[in-house]
Amino acid sequence: MIKYFNINTFNLSAGKLDALILIRLRWLMCALLALMAMMMAITELIASEQFVKVIFVLMAATLINNIFEDQYKKNGSAPVSNFWQLFLDLIITTIAFYFLGGIVNPTYFIMLLIPMIAPLFVNFKESIVLLLSCAQMLLLQIWSPYLQSDDFIPQAHDLIGIYIVLFASFSLMSWLSYLLEQTGLRLQNMVKQNIRVDGLKALGALSASFCHELGTPFATMRLCLDRIKEGRATQLDMELIRNSFSQCELSLQSMMSMGLDDKDIKLSKTSLNEILEKTTDNFLREDLNIKFTPAISETYVLLPKIPFTKMIVDIIENSFEADANEVIISLNKNEDHFIIEITDDGEGIDESVLIKLGTPFNTTKEQGTGIGLYNAKTLLEMLGGNLSIERRKGTTRGTVANLIISKSLEHKD
Repeated sequence: MIKYFNINTFNLSAGKLDALILIRLRWLMCALLALMAMMMAITELIASEQFVKVIFVLMAATLINNIFEDQYKKNGSAPVSNFWQLFLDLIITTIAFYFLGGIVNPTYFIMLLIPMIAPLFVNFKESIVLLLSCAQMLLLQIWSPYLQSDDFIPQAHDLIGIYIVLFASFSLMSWLSYLLEQTGLRLQNMVKQNIRVDGLKALGALSASFCHELGTPFATMRLCLDRIKEGRATQLDMELIRNSFSQCELSLQSMMSMGLDDKDIKLSKTSLNEILEKTTDNFLREDLNIKFTPAISETYVLLPKIPFTKMIVDIIENSFEADANEVIISLNKNEDHFIIEITDDGEGIDESVLIKLGTPFNTTKEQGTGIGLYNAKTLLEMLGGNLSIERRKGTTRGTVANLIISKSLEHKD
């Protein structure tokens, strides 16, 4: 079941609610106006001509809303900004209430809801524009020729009380919007602090593993040097020293490859489909068949593009090194995550690696360090997801890697 109202509809960086809520609220608004017009027509408070005009306006609004929702499902964002969506709602309600009697109609307060909720969806300047536009459109309602009688002919001064309520409610919602923005900033700072603390913990664990990794070749070189000093050296000692140097050099290169520039770790709007398609197209080998089968439409996510692409390439390289003939990449999603599944028919991953998945220097490769899987797991956890690797079920060969990313990073603007 799709959740239309959840934490993913709130943009923490902008402190504003998502356009999807506006689309859902427009359905509700049209339904309420249609029901109200029908009840007034049944009780003969309005003529059939007025009812037809209101229904025509609501049909146009419904058609526009269908277009907005269809575009949202395809692209993850509405074709127009939240400001223009709210302005459209204001025009729709203004025309509808003009035919329903203007401010004589006691349900005209629905018009006031639009500028009241504006601070939750748009910035302060845009919300002020919507507030002033609503004030002007309320003024137009006093000239509505419908449902007016000699007992009460509305005048401009009758709007004073309405304006007081409108501006007071707008001020309250602006204050609430400010609190939401501040809460969003605090949440962002908490996330950054947690990432920083996790990074320090990971650095400590990595440093300890790295020192352990270098300890063995250093001990070997010292023994060989002692034998050389004592004059008992053989050709084997020289080979051991050379191999130990190579092992140290490989470990140092692996450590250096973990460093990223600021531009590398910067989150940017990235198409998951495009990144996987390009990686598949560029990874051409005669003895390796790669297929990409997306199960969802074009999806944009805030990602560090360079490290993420390198992670995908590293995992495919692991499949190639495991003598895989075929690699299948799929893209899917559930209620909370995007899931990239990479399946191969190679030799399969060793059980010892699975037990300590993502631990630095945990590898069965002769010249491997395990840094690649460690980087992948760390990056995905930073993106609110995880890395899971398992043996392919129903066969003795093959590996399945699931790269999980939080849907809260989906870009919908």
